[in-house]
Amino acid sequence: VDSALYYLHEARQNDPKRDVFYYLEGYISYFEGDYKNSLLLFNAAIELKPAEVDYYYFVCMSKLRLNTNPSILDEDDKFIDFNQENLKKIIKTINTKNSEYFYPKLLAKFNYDPTILGMDEYFMFYVGASQQEGFSGYTNSKPSISKAFDQGNFELCIRLGKDFIEKNPTSVVTYFYIANSYFMIGQPDQSLRYLMVYYGFLQGIIATGDGSSKQNAFVVNSVEDEYTCLLYTSDAADEEDSV
Repeated sequence: VDSALYYLHEARQNDPKRDVFYYLEGYISYFEGDYKNSLLLFNAAIELKPAEVDYYYFVCMSKLRLNTNPSILDEDDKFIDFNQENLKKIIKTINTKNSEYFYPKLLAKFNYDPTILGMDEYFMFYVGASQQEGFSGYTNSKPSISKAFDQGNFELCIRLGKDFIEKNPTSVVTYFYIANSYFMIGQPDQSLRYLMVYYGFLQGIIATGDGSSKQNAFVVNSVEDEYTCLLYTSDAADEEDSV
């Protein structure tokens, strides 16, 4: 690994306009746990090639890792305390005023800048939203949002998506549609903001289990979110198998 990083660093110095060198070095840095360096490298790769979708994924993941205290995760990147077995304790924590996870605190932080939340904060905010008056786990993202996206009406998709998340701030898949719509109309900075929320919720949920059994089930607010997580983890597994 050290030799690979050395040669990639040398390659960057000799050809600083080649985005692939930043990507490869950032990729290695990320999986070596150097998230600060991977974030810098992937941001540099985006500046050189802003149309490359994969770079945005790793920017989001690097930020999430930097914002998350590693001591709350086990060796499999699962939460040590946040899972189905501790759900009652989690809900109590969310409703405790002096807790760092007190829902109004997380809501204020989320509204201020969602890119500064860690995986644990995303998850606790996600669960906290389900405890608010008027919440329904049967409220799915509107079909009109996905229809607008599929038809290439990206500005309409953004408008409909924003209206929906204003009342349903934890609708995971809606952030995906908004993020990709912004990307398609050439606004990558806005896209990155919503993509960060999408991956933040997903990674927070996935860290609660593996979906293999009732005891290890993901903690989700809705069937739609469970489906989104299963689809996401399935795609991730396929990508790993193809590497």
